[in-house]
Amino acid sequence: MATETIPPPSDSRWRVRHFILAAVGCALVAIAIVAAISISLAPAHISFSIANATLSFPSHAYNLTITANNTSRRPEVMYDFMSAEIWTDPTTSFLAEVNRTEARQGPRSAASFSVLVDYRQYDLTTDNSTKSGNDSDCKVVVVARVRFRIGHAVPTRPYTISATCWHVNFLSRHNASDFPVECAMY
Repeated sequence: MATETIPPPSDSRWRVRHFILAAVGCALVAIAIVAAISISLAPAHISFSIANATLSFPSHAYNLTITANNTSRRPEVMYDFMSAEIWTDPTTSFLAEVNRTEARQGPRSAASFSVLVDYRQYDLTTDNSTKSGNDSDCKVVVVARVRFRIGHAVPTRPYTISATCWHVNFLSRHNASDFPVECAMY
């Protein structure tokens, strides 16, 4: 009768548990690298506010100044497009493209954009298409398409940012306490 011998356990340095620990370690290093890259390339933090708003009856225009505040430490903001829509009531709005003379905004800076909206552009039948009572509590919706860039790197894909500014008073000409009006981002 032949006896079977069981081979002794191998004393090799790499056992199964070593392979598992090495795989877990590699996974943790990969997660750390991905997290560092995604944090450094995160989009900038932008907020909008209305710095000034007036209504000019002789020129039939809403005048307002939109301030964009880039509070991020590194990313630069490039504006591809920006528009402002003034809602005087739930059914009446006036849309205008924002004049973007300063198309790039550095980190930790604020940029101002002037907006002039002709309120007769949609109603040429009357001399005054705005209702004065509604102009003291308007909603302004700002939509911007932006790209971000850190240093001289390639810009990111375009992001569309929307903000709503509630209770904008176009009738208070010299009341500085009404401004700035902070906009809610969504």
